[in-house]
Amino acid sequence: GRRLVCEGRTRAEGPPVGRNTLFEIGSLSKTFTSLLLSDMVLRDEVRLDQPVGELLPPSVSMPSRNGRQITIHHLATHLSGLPRMPANFTPANFENPFANFTVDQLYAFLSSYALSRDIGERYEYSNVGVGLLGHALALRAGKSYEALLKERGGKGPAPVEKWNPPYCGDIGMKIRTDGVWIYQGSPIGRIPLVKLFAGV
Repeated sequence: GRRLVCEGRTRAEGPPVGRNTLFEIGSLSKTFTSLLLSDMVLRDEVRLDQPVGELLPPSVSMPSRNGRQITIHHLATHLSGLPRMPANFTPANFENPFANFTVDQLYAFLSSYALSRDIGERYEYSNVGVGLLGHALALRAGKSYEALLKERGGKGPAPVEKWNPPYCGDIGMKIRTDGVWIYQGSPIGRIPLVKLFAGV
């Protein structure tokens, strides 16, 4: 049979965790997007060197710089030059920050954003970049992200041995011999996060 064990609270003064508690999955969805991407690359539905603009409506103007376009590879590896969050991101509720951010707002951001450095120049973690990637893959498949994930996900491990992308750049993550994790020169202070990643 199944056994459910619940411990703790949703926040310091929040309600206890229970059978029906919903959690924000946050950046775990980036893993789902990567799995969808590798599946679609293996099916020849998209290419890593494909400009993302090819997957978006013609009315959307993707940022470019010095004649280079942002590709699927740039989004997947955080080398697009897009910022962490779009400038027009103003959450109404920080417990569900993306609830009111629309596709039209995403398109408006993209059409007005000027890249501050060359595409591929350096790594910068970009929520908006990976969100755009998931959106673009769903558009290519002709269905919602949720429907695409339900259709393609959960069918066994991804065939990662068949996917050999080019060097994706240094993300600035190191683990010292004393076990301290360093990101871009600074120790990571969120010990539970380090323990989680160390156990993977």
